[in-house]
Amino acid sequence: MADTPVAKPKRGAARPKRGADESNPALRRLRHHAFLLLAGLLASLLAGVAAVVVLVDAPSTSDLQKLGLIAAVAGLAGGSARGVVEVAGLVRQGFRADGELVIYDSLSRDLHENEIRQYERDMEQFEAASAPDEARPFGRLAPPLPPAEPLVFSPELISQYMIIPITGAAFGVVVFAGVVGGFLVASTAAASYSPPALAFLAFLGGMFSDQLLSKLASTAHVLFGDEPRGSQSRPNR
Repeated sequence: MADTPVAKPKRGAARPKRGADESNPALRRLRHHAFLLLAGLLASLLAGVAAVVVLVDAPSTSDLQKLGLIAAVAGLAGGSARGVVEVAGLVRQGFRADGELVIYDSLSRDLHENEIRQYERDMEQFEAASAPDEARPFGRLAPPLPPAEPLVFSPELISQYMIIPITGAAFGVVVFAGVVGGFLVASTAAASYSPPALAFLAFLGGMFSDQLLSKLASTAHVLFGDEPRGSQSRPNR
């Protein structure tokens, strides 16, 4: 029986360039969008901080509507701050558009180039060993995996960071509900709350939404319990 030919993986690991390529319109456009995104996130952050300063006018209050608004704008500021920090870090690393990779950080660039050279050497060894061999009882060798690219700014991230202030505001409201409902701090029916403390917690909730979501998941497991193992659907035999 004739051996089935092996589909050889491509060697197309993107080699990073050492600087911005002004001749590539996609990269120029992506840099422009990244700086516009940073400007929008900074504006959202400043607007959220200014709104918190205006709204926090007393050390304590029992006005739940005002507290909810403070938590929303503080969470928006926290989400915007997270977006500014992460987008600035990605832009400092480099850009990727239309298959072209530009890495500004010299250490990351040299490390990625070394990984590409090692991958190409592994590919040569794989291709040399991929010939049919009846003495190989367990089949052919597995092809090498291409190196992972460094985290840089790419077009797919624009929509993700455009909505991060909105998700931060939503998590700020979640923190507000947890505080007022007594899930995060002990409270009474006629309790008054500290707007600065709530703004601080909501800002943290918007900025560290991943950690908050993990804590909420743990709380949900405690409140509602885990799904019973026997309740999982099984295929019919």
